[in-house]
Amino acid sequence: VFDPAADTLTYATAGHPAPRLSLGSGWTAGPTAQRLPLGVSSRDLDYPSQTILFKPGASAVLFTDGIADAADATGEPFGSDRLDAALSGCDGS
Repeated sequence: VFDPAADTLTYATAGHPAPRLSLGSGWTAGPTAQRLPLGVSSRDLDYPSQTILFKPGASAVLFTDGIADAADATGEPFGSDRLDAALSGCDGS
């Protein structure tokens, strides 16, 4: 949930990787609290949210683990390092 009046972004990862954030100094993984993915357990699980300051000019990339796990023809996974490299230069700077 983005709140433009408070300049905040609130999210829950629900078992997925934390979003990549560009808050003015390059890309970094946002804070997260790991839990099982939604729907995996029949128990009523708590999915804690994270709230970050999200000023104008900030960017967020939300994705699933399918990005990092995707493999090329040789079986090499794309990986989070390559995701970060692909985002380099995409932060509006």
